[in-house]
Amino acid sequence: MGCISFLCRKGLIRLLLIHLLLRLADLKDFKKVNEIYAKYFPSPAPARSTCRVAALPLDAKIEFECIAALRHDKRESS
Repeated sequence: MGCISFLCRKGLIRLLLIHLLLRLADLKDFKKVNEIYAKYFPSPAPARSTCRVAALPLDAKIEFECIAALRHDKRESS
C-alpha cells in the first residue's frame, strides 16, 4: 500500500474508493474510528462495512481492506 499512497499523494494516480471493510477487535473503538473516518472521507463517503472479530494478526486493533478503482479524467485522453 505504501507505493500506491505515494503515487496518490504526488498526484500521479487518482483512486476512487468504492468500498471499505473495517474489522475491529473491540467495538468500543467504533466511535473513534467514525471520527477518523469522517476526517479522511468527507461526505459523500464511500460505502463501508464494519464488523467485530475475535482477534487480528499481530494483536492489531483494526484491519481494513478496500475496493478502489482508478479515476479516469476524460481530459487526459484527448
